[in-house]
Order: sequence, then structure tokens, then C-alpha cells
Amino acid sequence: MDRYQIPEEETLWREQLANERTLLSWARTGVHMIGAGILLHVVAGSLGLPRGISTLYPSDFTSFGLGLVAFGALVELAAAVRFVRFRAAISRGEFTSSAPAYLLIAFGIVFLGVAFIGYIILS
Repeated sequence: MDRYQIPEEETLWREQLANERTLLSWARTGVHMIGAGILLHVVAGSLGLPRGISTLYPSDFTSFGLGLVAFGALVELAAAVRFVRFRAAISRGEFTSSAPAYLLIAFGIVFLGVAFIGYIILS
């Protein structure tokens, strides 16, 4: 039984395109985080509730929103660095994986969520 051999240049194209799709996925995640942070900032500014009505000051939401924007920007930066490194590695014919970057982003998101939930419970 003969096996169909994919030309090496075609596999490189596929790998480069997969790398680009991954960059776009990371970029989408960063944009969503930035958008959520901006939304929290705008909503916090429009609330203006006094402390007696709400247990949270609008500035608390603004601070969390700014944290989301900053973390979203970090995700965008990590995506760009990862894309450039992997593009060069693919061109050299090397396989690399960046588990620390994935774990940093995942733990960062979990930390922000847990910190905000903890803040709401404690206030």
C-alpha cells in the first residue's frame, strides 16, 4: 500500500497557518479581556451608588476593569512574542512548546477571578 507523501513545503505552510490561527485566537482573548475591563469601567462610572445602597464602590469595579485591561494587554504581548518565536522555529524545522506562557495566562485569569470574588465576599 502506497502512502501519499505531503511535500515538505506544504506542511510548512500548514504549520505557519496554524501558528497564525493561534495568534488570532490569543488576540481575540486579549481583546475580550480589554473589552470587559472597559465595560466594567464604564458601568462603574454610570452607577454612582452611595455606600449605603451598594456594598461596592464604583471605583472598585473601575480598579478591576483596569486590571482586566492590563492583563488583556499582557495577553496581546505574549501572543505576539509567541507568534514570532514559533514562526522562526517552524522555519528552522524545530518543534517547541511554551507551557509556561499558557500556564501564566491561565493562572492569571484564575487569579483575577478568585481575587474579585474574594473581594466581593469580604466587602
